[in-house]
Amino acid sequence: MNDVTSTNSTDSDQGEITFKVGHDEFKEFICGILGKPQIITKSFYGTFDLSKEDIENIHHLLAQRIMQQNNGMLASFNANIFYDDQSSVVLNSINEFSSYNEIRPICSKAVHLSFTFLVHFNDKTTPEKQQIDISIIASSDYFAPIFDDSINLKSRYIFGISNTINFRVEHTARTWGADIESLLTGQIKSWLKETSKTRKFVNKHDGKISFLVGAIFFLSCILGISFNANHFMEKQLSSIHSVVANSNNTLESVGIKVDTLINMFAVGAWQRFTLSAVGLSVLSLIVSIFLAAMAANYAGKRTPSFVTLTKKSEELRNNSIRKSSRDWIMFYVSIATSIACGVIANIIFQYVF
Repeated sequence: MNDVTSTNSTDSDQGEITFKVGHDEFKEFICGILGKPQIITKSFYGTFDLSKEDIENIHHLLAQRIMQQNNGMLASFNANIFYDDQSSVVLNSINEFSSYNEIRPICSKAVHLSFTFLVHFNDKTTPEKQQIDISIIASSDYFAPIFDDSINLKSRYIFGISNTINFRVEHTARTWGADIESLLTGQIKSWLKETSKTRKFVNKHDGKISFLVGAIFFLSCILGISFNANHFMEKQLSSIHSVVANSNNTLESVGIKVDTLINMFAVGAWQRFTLSAVGLSVLSLIVSIFLAAMAANYAGKRTPSFVTLTKKSEELRNNSIRKSSRDWIMFYVSIATSIACGVIANIIFQYVF
């Protein structure tokens, strides 16, 4: 500290050290360390694939920026890694993080980074505490830390969050906070992978698309039944007209006509056609629901994110990427299947009647 009048006096009995400092300097120092800071928070949603090197890079980027532009120092750093077996590991330095090698066959799902800097701004006489926290949450099947709404940062656990990166900056200098916010925003955006417009559209409207897939199949079957009903009716009427229109009006001929008409109605062609049409309609409704559910399942799947800090995580990432590609293909297959099934059902129905 500046203008410290003296530093001395130790009391061996009490085990205390006493510093004589100016009242104003001491007040400013305590306010800088414990005072109420301003807070900047920001959240990002998207697909990312982060490795240990990415975490190390953000650490070095922050440390270099603060040490170069300000008379600052890193007071503390810790990384809290969360795994899929609901365990976690806290590493208290970048060297521990870099050298840590998890030997258990588990997958890392989230990591929470916390940086504490002491920064000596040009317009202040004492250094002040600045806090930066970053939560990287890849998976929704694990309770991952997010920021509380209170002034102080707390780790609480929320289920169902995935593909998100949040940061929080507690600062005592507005320009410094804005600079760190810009730095973190640019770095995080570089982590996020671009998703194709088609896939974004399908993910956003998965419910509507699945309903449309089921409706297309069901309506195609209903239209086919209606077309076949008209065709069947014309065929029956044509047969009746051909029998009735016979010019031979002898008693024997009339008897033959009557017998022919009675046989036509006796076989119950219309009743069988009606029962078959109703059965096909019900079956079409069931199949359309199945196809809609199938389309919704594949259309609603987002590309997963990864925090690959273990070998098991790398294996999971490779398998998930392959599965995601298959799911995307199956979505198009579900659409083609709904159309093909509708056409085939109508052909079979027309062939039978």
